[in-house]
Amino acid sequence: MNVTVEIHENLYRNVAALAQKSNRKVDEIIIDKLEEDFSVEEIEFGQNIAVWTDEEVLALANLKIPEAQATRIDELSERRELGVMTNLEQNELEIYLKSVQIATLRKADGIVEAVRRNLISSPKDLT
Repeated sequence: MNVTVEIHENLYRNVAALAQKSNRKVDEIIIDKLEEDFSVEEIEFGQNIAVWTDEEVLALANLKIPEAQATRIDELSERRELGVMTNLEQNELEIYLKSVQIATLRKADGIVEAVRRNLISSPKDLT
């Protein structure tokens, strides 16, 4: 199905810059983002967390990035800032950042569910 969408010029420039940086087409970037945000898995996850135990919800709400992964992200980010990053390292960093994004979103889901169940009153209550 083809759909025409009007977007603000600033948004288009941002997407075009990302597309150029990743050697992809603008429409590929937009389609990937839409599929990511509106995937069946994302909707099902929100429905499934409602049946998790309180302990599982709190574990998700307390999710933290492993220290080794955080250290590697820092190393790769520094190499990017210095302009000495290889293509392989760029791909590695993108994978790490994507996993961090997903983990952060899942953690937020856990926090929302924990608050909804009155397990915590705010994220400050997490250990």
